[in-house]
Amino acid sequence: MRLFVFGYGYTAAVLGARLRAKGWSVAGTTRTQAKADRMKADGTDAFLFGPAPLRDAKAALAGATHLLISVPPDAHGDPVLHAHRADIAALRRELKWIGYLSTTGVYGDRGGDWVDENAALTPSTDLDDHLPRRRSSGTPPPRTPGARASSQRRRGDPLPR
Repeated sequence: MRLFVFGYGYTAAVLGARLRAKGWSVAGTTRTQAKADRMKADGTDAFLFGPAPLRDAKAALAGATHLLISVPPDAHGDPVLHAHRADIAALRRELKWIGYLSTTGVYGDRGGDWVDENAALTPSTDLDDHLPRRRSSGTPPPRTPGARASSQRRRGDPLPR
């Protein structure tokens, strides 16, 4: 199994470490060469993304069975789908799962209640005006036959093992 993460931040790094311990291959993107070097030292294949697209998306995404998008929207919406929608769609037969990781900054503090894609957006950042665009940016994300989407998580729920 191979997880590819757009936006390899703290939560993705924890998930990546757990998956590598189970024999997974993990790859992800970051914006700086210094962080890419740290990721490589930890056993994660690292690629630079943002603001420029991946230099060789086909090579970076090769072998991915699971895809996690954890990049915040910008002034134009979802930078991952803007730059790599066709690349992701080309993987539709290989991908078993596609997920989107958000923060409470998008939905606000719900006091432990469930949040899903139908929950009202109550963002608390300077990107407040741009967050709804991820949800309504025109074309929906690519569909993966047989893949399940999981977007619900409550505060205190354990990470998958």
